[in-house]
Amino acid sequence: KYTVGDFKVCVEEARAFRRVAEWCNGEDVGNFLLGGMYAFAVNAAFSCELYLKAIFIHNSPVDEFPCGHKLDELFDLLPNNIQNALINDFSKRCSTDFHSFLRNSGDAFVEWRYALEKGVSINITALTTFAETLESYICSLDKK
Repeated sequence: KYTVGDFKVCVEEARAFRRVAEWCNGEDVGNFLLGGMYAFAVNAAFSCELYLKAIFIHNSPVDEFPCGHKLDELFDLLPNNIQNALINDFSKRCSTDFHSFLRNSGDAFVEWRYALEKGVSINITALTTFAETLESYICSLDKK
C-alpha cells in the first residue's frame, strides 16, 4: 500500500527524530543504559524510516511512498542504483556488514517500542551510521 506525502515535511520530521535520538545517546552513559537506549533506538529507527520514505517521495511523480515501518522492506523497494549508493556510503562509514545490520534491525521501530516485553538488541553504531548515510543522500537530492 502507498500513500502521499510532502518531501520537505518528511525530511524535516526525519531530522527532528534524528536530533532526539542523538540527544538520547548523549554523554550520560548511565541514563542511556537506564532507558535512554529505548528512546534512542525508537527515534533513530523512525528517523531512518522517514528518510527512506522521503527518497520515495522525491522519486515519485505523484509524491507517493510505501506504508510500513520495516526498514529492510522499505530499502528493498528502492531502485537498485539508490540501494547501491546507500550501501557504498554506509560501508565507507562503518565496518558492520550492511545487509546483516538491516536484516537484524529491520523492525527496530516496532521492536524497541515494546522492548519491555521481550529482549531486543541493536547495533547502535550501525543504526546511527544508517541515519547519517540517509541524511547525506537526502542532502545530495536537495542540490539537484
